[in-house]
Amino acid sequence: MFNASNRLLVAGIVDLAGITIAIPVGTGITLGLVVNYLAEPEGHLALLTIGSGLIITAMVFGALTYRRVGYTDK
Repeated sequence: MFNASNRLLVAGIVDLAGITIAIPVGTGITLGLVVNYLAEPEGHLALLTIGSGLIITAMVFGALTYRRVGYTDK
């Protein structure tokens, strides 16, 4: 449930504020996941690593797309 709410929150933030807010939120989620896992190693490490990698990949592709397409005022 928490993961789904984070996805919806990030989607809404990207739509409203753009990549300026989305990158720090994605980084915070990824770093929080690492810190929480180091504090209490529960869960499947491979799935957590894949999820973190997907978040980072999405941020990189979002930044590259944003740079390539450029900002357009609505």
